[in-house]
Amino acid sequence: MRNYLIFLSIALVSCFSCGGSSSTNSSYSPSSTNPERGLYINIDEVLGDTTKEQALLNFVQKNKITYLLFYGVRSVLNSSASQKEALTLLVQKAKADYGVIQIGASVGGTESAQKVIDYNSSIGNKIDVINYECEYWNSNTNEDCPTFNDYKTALTWIKNNAGTMLVEAYLTIDRSTAAEAAQIRPLLNRLLVAAYVEDPADAFNSIRSWLSNFAPTNDSFEIWPIFNVGATPTWYDDFMGNWIAEQPSIKEAMDTAEATIKSDLEASFLSENINFTGYQYYKYSLF
Repeated sequence: MRNYLIFLSIALVSCFSCGGSSSTNSSYSPSSTNPERGLYINIDEVLGDTTKEQALLNFVQKNKITYLLFYGVRSVLNSSASQKEALTLLVQKAKADYGVIQIGASVGGTESAQKVIDYNSSIGNKIDVINYECEYWNSNTNEDCPTFNDYKTALTWIKNNAGTMLVEAYLTIDRSTAAEAAQIRPLLNRLLVAAYVEDPADAFNSIRSWLSNFAPTNDSFEIWPIFNVGATPTWYDDFMGNWIAEQPSIKEAMDTAEATIKSDLEASFLSENINFTGYQYYKYSLF
């Protein structure tokens, strides 16, 4: 199985509120019985390389990925007109031919958010989700949001200016207090929750103590767990990567991981107020 994954990785490397935002893609209908599947991608490492772009699209189609969340959009939008055009064409192609329903752009603050908003307006609102990621609890990475109030101020600005885009944020929810959660939740359409474990059997227990702070989920507020499968261009280096390497295929591993955490949720009292309508995979440097 490891040989299979090594081959796959080599082949791939070589060969996106409660305040009223709505998705631009009418086919998006979040449901716990028909969940979406998302993937982080460091798009500035892929864009402009036709082999990598096609490898990404093939991977998306084969593994039933319906949501692509792009890191590196700011650098693309600060680049040449040709790179912007390449991004637009890739977004269109992913949606038209490869089963992608939503495209997201991750931002770290209001300056990069404004660039995404302006770009999205210029291409007819093809970006469906604006994702805010700033770890206010982490002194090593929170330069742009050194306090919770800074984080909330930026998120409020994004919500008020997102236009047609859904507003999404990533949190390690054990770092958020109940009082903070109560202020964050009304600003979001979707929360990505870090469930970083080595085996999906442990994923639900890693987040269950804090999920109730964000309940209930409903038509305008979703929760998606994030499965972390490692930061390097392989599927078997850390977190859940080794477990995936033992499965028959990446898609079957994803199917099993999602079924496992869903079953654990349904067996808990939290299922009365929370559903998972999608699952996100953190593996942005694979291609």
